[in-house]
Amino acid sequence: MDYALLTVIVLAGIASVAHGSYRLWRLRAISYWPSVKATVRSAEFTNISRGGDDPPQFRPRLKYEYSVQGKVFQSAALGISVAAFDFHSEKELKDFMAKAAPGCQVDVLVNPVAPHDAFLAPGASGMRRNHYAAVAASGVLVLLAAAGAWWLMHA
Repeated sequence: MDYALLTVIVLAGIASVAHGSYRLWRLRAISYWPSVKATVRSAEFTNISRGGDDPPQFRPRLKYEYSVQGKVFQSAALGISVAAFDFHSEKELKDFMAKAAPGCQVDVLVNPVAPHDAFLAPGASGMRRNHYAAVAASGVLVLLAAAGAWWLMHA
């Protein structure tokens, strides 16, 4: 195995560990933000399925309004990434949209330092949290494989 290829593999592993770990850390930090009630002003979704044999995928879009210390804020941010609340089944989507219909109250986590920064509680779906953990774990496995390749190159 060439050292250049091994370097690329190591960098990819480091990037995966860093990305997954950062997103998990960010979700943990967000979980400590205070929660406030927000009123949903508009709610819709987009079917972002690729078609073919790929599973269905839906992305909700909400606009909500909340108040912090008497000041009103509006946001459309749902989570720490655009895909944080993507759904892979119509049932999950319908259940979510029923709770987030216009006029409904939802919990949002608000950054105490910058109240204009808010995310729908808990900041990402359980599936997305698992995705970030899998990305970090995959990076660790790639690094272990690279270490094994390096060891074989020097054995």
